[in-house]
Amino acid sequence: MGWVDRINRRVLDAVARKRSRQADAVPPAAPLSPASVARLVRLDLVANDEYVGETLMLWGLLDDGSPTEITEASADWAAVGQALQGSGRLVVPLDAAVLRLLADPERTPVCLLGQAPPAA
Repeated sequence: MGWVDRINRRVLDAVARKRSRQADAVPPAAPLSPASVARLVRLDLVANDEYVGETLMLWGLLDDGSPTEITEASADWAAVGQALQGSGRLVVPLDAAVLRLLADPERTPVCLLGQAPPAA
């Protein structure tokens, strides 16, 4: 194994350990479903480019403080979108939020429901 491979292995091992510690500290997010839309107190549209390509995700908090999420690859994505639009609770329509997110070169999350975080 060459020195570059050893360095890469050490870096990847450190990243895996850090992710493991973070995963232990953060409770797992429940999948967002159309039935849980009424319980949302906060919802953000984010872009995730951790994998090959870019995936849109909705991250939220339910009224009991538990996290919830759904990706656009999920089978319930369209149903959740329709439930959100039908709820009348969104600050920004979902389609407009997607366009705003994709037009932003920094991919700043778009707050759809709840109070937006203060600008840094």
